[in-house]
Amino acid sequence: MSATKKNFKVEAPLAGRRLDVFLSGLVREVSREKIKRAIAAGQATIDGEKISDPAFKLKEGQAVGLDIDTAPYRLKPTALKLDKVYEDNDFLVINKPAGLVVHPGAGVWAGTLAHALLAEYPQIAEVGENLRPGIVHRLDKDTSGLMLIAKNRAAFEYAKNIFKTRQVSKEYEALLVGQLLPKTGVIEKPLALVPQRRRVEVSADGRPAKTEYEVKAYYQEPESAEHGLGIDPERSRRVSAAGTESVDPGLGIDFYTLVRVILHTGRTHQIRVHFSSLGHPVAGDNTYGQGRSIPKGLRRQFLHAKRLAFALPNGANLNLEAELPEDLQKVLDNLKQI
Repeated sequence: MSATKKNFKVEAPLAGRRLDVFLSGLVREVSREKIKRAIAAGQATIDGEKISDPAFKLKEGQAVGLDIDTAPYRLKPTALKLDKVYEDNDFLVINKPAGLVVHPGAGVWAGTLAHALLAEYPQIAEVGENLRPGIVHRLDKDTSGLMLIAKNRAAFEYAKNIFKTRQVSKEYEALLVGQLLPKTGVIEKPLALVPQRRRVEVSADGRPAKTEYEVKAYYQEPESAEHGLGIDPERSRRVSAAGTESVDPGLGIDFYTLVRVILHTGRTHQIRVHFSSLGHPVAGDNTYGQGRSIPKGLRRQFLHAKRLAFALPNGANLNLEAELPEDLQKVLDNLKQI
């Protein structure tokens, strides 16, 4: 243990910040999650009084204290079976199952992909960040599909650069609520993380984000088809003529749109937020789903990273695909294509 007493004064530029945000900016040896846990455990004080609320808003001139073990968290290797799609001396590409968290954080400190990678590839412990060994990019817990892992430092730097310079092609499949029109389009809306709400939102102050899509098929619940309910062809003509969604978004009960999605940027929750902003959230999305209908049998968000393509350092092109996992394919099989 290396418990340390930290003391700070709240200067004017930092007044109004949350206690955990304030401390994480000053105590950089440990993660914000560890700081939040320390605050919740009563290890923080403001003007000598204990406080256990990480969201407490600070005022100028207050004295903030924190008792915390500053020894960094170390991953414990944990054997998990990985679905390997491609591997060479530099890279590993896996097909991540839904439900697997990529790296520790947000209350999850065991059984992540990072723990599994360290168990099978101990040499990557020093590749990238401490809690994200070899991990170049990430997928949400409930998103399945292809992920690239770097097995050495040179490969990690190469991969980070091609992601940064947008030399990686990333395609997803998603099932959206309602009838999305027009059938092809590009969504360009800046996105910003809102920590106090634990969400990402469309914001003029956010970072640029670009999502391209193509409709693959429309579906509905079989019960709706039996009752003669279908997509409004007149509405389709009006939207197609206008070239944009200018009428009611068509979030009818039990209608869905399967889309191919191409990411041109890689912002957190980008696909989920962009389509939700159009009134067509990803089916099964508990955070951005707007309380809309969910297809029968769907137990998570219908989002799958299907394709990953990029050039290897030797110039060879790698183009990989992972078909829809069984749980998502079964949901489609139970719907009626229209």
